[in-house]
Amino acid sequence: MTKPVPLPLPEAFEARVRKVRGHWLWTGKGSRFRGATPRRIAWELDAREIEPGKKHVLVTTCDEPTCVNPEHLRLVSQAEKVAMTTPRGEDHYLARLTSAAVLRIRELHAEGLSFDKIAARMGLTSGGISHVVTGRTWGHVR
Repeated sequence: MTKPVPLPLPEAFEARVRKVRGHWLWTGKGSRFRGATPRRIAWELDAREIEPGKKHVLVTTCDEPTCVNPEHLRLVSQAEKVAMTTPRGEDHYLARLTSAAVLRIRELHAEGLSFDKIAARMGLTSGGISHVVTGRTWGHVR
């Protein structure tokens, strides 16, 4: 008895994708397929290149995590991916401030109030106020 011949990569990949409203949903088992991620295979089958030696990841630009449509994929660095997925500001579960409060803190400092006086007024530490004013924290709020 002979072993079945595996399908060529494009056909085998296509057999594990369900196309729905512009999305290509990965239905294959697991997050690896023939030694690579389904997103990477989709990217390369679409004749797109990834620079050798670069540490890049493919992320979806749509809200469908299983989508492997190359038109919905973007090549980003690991740092960019972390920045995209890490909650910032008010969305972070430990946030004690709002964007409006951050802007108010910066206004008070620009008016000449010290970190200690702002901290007492806002119920925070002077170190926390310093971080807000200098942009070490809440730097994305302008």
